[in-house]
Amino acid sequence: MKRHTEFTEFSAALLNEFIEKVVVHEADKSSGHREQKVDIYLNYIGKFDVPELEEEQQPQENIYIRNSTKKLRRFMTPEELERARDNDRRRYAKIRAARIEKEEAAKAAILQGTQYEIQPQKSEEQKSA
Repeated sequence: MKRHTEFTEFSAALLNEFIEKVVVHEADKSSGHREQKVDIYLNYIGKFDVPELEEEQQPQENIYIRNSTKKLRRFMTPEELERARDNDRRRYAKIRAARIEKEEAAKAAILQGTQYEIQPQKSEEQKSA
């Protein structure tokens, strides 16, 4: 240790003098991200744990999806959540109406020219005339 109190170059030989062994554990993907534990044992010290830097908790950091201004629902207030649900209902109703209209048009196209042809409904003014 006394030989290497001040060194200017970091080499493999220098590293081998300080490290006793390195234990690499099996990778874990259960959280959706690949995590792998590595234990470093130093000569004369034993197992060395690298101190983790404390990350500042910023609540605004995780609220939005990557590169988007859409707020994640788990971070919404009850009012915002209800507004989002109303928007979803309206969007679904519009999509459903378009799908039904498309199906009706397809049925009309199939039945066109047959005795089962769908006749357009007459308005109130046409019925009274």
